[in-house]
Amino acid sequence: AFTNSSSKQALAALPTSLPLTLTLVQHSFAAVLGTVAYRVLGLRAYRPLPATAEVGPSATRSLAVLCLVYTLGFALTNASFGAVNASFVDTVKAGEPITTVLLAFVFLANERMTWPVLLSLLPIVGGVAISSMAEASASALGLAYALGANVCFSSRSIAAKLVGKHMAGRMDGANLFVHVNRLGVLVLIPAVLALEGPALRDVVHTFPRERLVAVARLFAFNGVMYYLNNQMNFLVLEKVDTLTHGIINCGRRVANILFAIMWFGNKVTFFNGTGISLALAGGFLYVRAKMADAKAKAA
Repeated sequence: AFTNSSSKQALAALPTSLPLTLTLVQHSFAAVLGTVAYRVLGLRAYRPLPATAEVGPSATRSLAVLCLVYTLGFALTNASFGAVNASFVDTVKAGEPITTVLLAFVFLANERMTWPVLLSLLPIVGGVAISSMAEASASALGLAYALGANVCFSSRSIAAKLVGKHMAGRMDGANLFVHVNRLGVLVLIPAVLALEGPALRDVVHTFPRERLVAVARLFAFNGVMYYLNNQMNFLVLEKVDTLTHGIINCGRRVANILFAIMWFGNKVTFFNGTGISLALAGGFLYVRAKMADAKAKAA
């Protein structure tokens, strides 16, 4: 909750939204703090990325795709925070199961979609649609950014499975998180310089020192929250199965939306509340349907 709300606040503190710069700060903090935690403090055994010769070109390609969709997903999420209310972004992101099902249908030939899974998508679609129509801050661009982020994060799940398959026994999720963020920094630096460099330079040159320090602290706070939130995500996923993690994510989505509403004091109309409730209920039903499907396969 702190991560999303502070992302919105950091972007709003600038005269021009700089989502790529914020994404670069987030990835940089994750890369540095993760490396210190593992290589210096020894909180977990550090695992370097294996060379292409050890795992093959397919693993390298999968890692490149994972890095690209992961970085782009957070860049689009931050862009949507800069365009619309944080609670609306989280409502749209509750529709991630829709893109997950569509991508699985296209790219995972052996993935079977049952009717309960497909029917669970209906309240999600309805909820996102109602919330989009009722949201005062909604814009086509902000909605497009959030939907694009959903596609990226659904693709991330598929790419992560491929990386895990190619690097079995050589890499765990927590270390992979650090490496993906480190590689993301390399992708983001030229993008920030090319697309947001002039605006960033204007901020540095025109802001009073006190305001510049305040904005830098806000960006740094967001970077730390981003690292803690996503690192804990990987650690929890190692301890529980994917479906349990999905239920936890449903609860987290509720917390994110409620926290954003209270943090920014956004007014919630009847239709806003209906849309949010439908989208979240659909997400919960989707996880339950996937759980039932998994039990049926195991039987």
